[in-house]
Amino acid sequence: MCSSFETEEFKALLQRPKTDGDTGQCKRCPNAGSILLRGYDSYCKDCFVVYVNHKFCSTIGKMRAVRHGDKVLIAFSGGISSSAMVHLVRESIERAGSQRRLVFQPTVFLILEKSVSSCYGSEEDCVSTAARFCQNYDLPFAWCHLDEYFNESPQFYTKVEDFQPSGRQAQLKELFKKVNSLTAKEDLLKRTRTELLIRVAKLMDHRKIFVGSNSSRIAADLLTFVAQGRGSQLPFEIGFSDTHDPDVTIIRPMREILQDEVEKYVEVKEIEVLEAFAQPEVMSRLSSIGTLTQDFLSSLQKDFPGTVPTVFRTGDKLTTAVKQDGEKCSFCKMPLDSTVIPPSSALQARLYSSALSTLGKSASQELIERFVVSKPEKDFSLIDCSHLCYGCSLTIKDCT
Repeated sequence: MCSSFETEEFKALLQRPKTDGDTGQCKRCPNAGSILLRGYDSYCKDCFVVYVNHKFCSTIGKMRAVRHGDKVLIAFSGGISSSAMVHLVRESIERAGSQRRLVFQPTVFLILEKSVSSCYGSEEDCVSTAARFCQNYDLPFAWCHLDEYFNESPQFYTKVEDFQPSGRQAQLKELFKKVNSLTAKEDLLKRTRTELLIRVAKLMDHRKIFVGSNSSRIAADLLTFVAQGRGSQLPFEIGFSDTHDPDVTIIRPMREILQDEVEKYVEVKEIEVLEAFAQPEVMSRLSSIGTLTQDFLSSLQKDFPGTVPTVFRTGDKLTTAVKQDGEKCSFCKMPLDSTVIPPSSALQARLYSSALSTLGKSASQELIERFVVSKPEKDFSLIDCSHLCYGCSLTIKDCT
């Protein structure tokens, strides 16, 4: 059994009775509690803010990921998690005289995705709203269009007055129009966004990127990526730091904070909710693997508060056998997991089954003879996986 079930913290979590909404006394001070977490723990507002700030700073500090004077690109999407992250960055920098003060040079960066997303605001509204939000926290701001992904040296802007409509929106829309499933579309968007962030960070001479993935999001991503055939990439996708690029490190400083805690922090600190970035609720929970997984975990978390922490902590223990310094996938740039496919492996069985159903009965006998009778060569595969990881090959196949 997983060792996380053996910890005293987990046993205590199971044994404590729920309070049915009664906040009671703050668990850290004599004041009355006003915020209830996990159905058990009560905090007053001041202690809750200290609790969240401690989680944020200690996550960065214990990994020694950011050093004095480092330039850090803060990936901003306009959502509550990235908005809370911007606020926490400002708080950590202003914490004068504190041992947990973080001293680095942040730049908030926005990628405009209006051409492939359905947010309410126009592109110009999104830029001006984000710029004003960052100005309130006295943080530098920059932005670019998602279609700059097609440029090796993306064009980015640092002033609102520099705004101009994208020149390659049609090309970007055409690419996403070819994708059949929402699962593949979400994966394609994530890969293009991540690669664009890395390119921009290099151009701006930033070697670190902060993203706003919280523990609830990471737990859902863990199960989603396994279902999408990206199990070998989990240490990069859900770990504290993603080092698949040798020059730029992606860091997840919000990874110890639950979605519920983020929402309460935004409410307590009265952080502005940017309506221009709001997404209309039109998708069914069955629309994609990602939305279904997130809905499943959220529903479990309500009645079993240990669900997300258990999945999240289990993910921390996962490692990959794929060599990081080996070949890279030409699309996502992750270590390639399909250079040699072992016989009788799950991947080989999946490819074999796919070939039989795709090529038809006439080719089936030939394939069976090659696999079963003649015992195929070590490097033989049914599809050309030489430049794509397995997860990306599924996404690309979905484009028609």
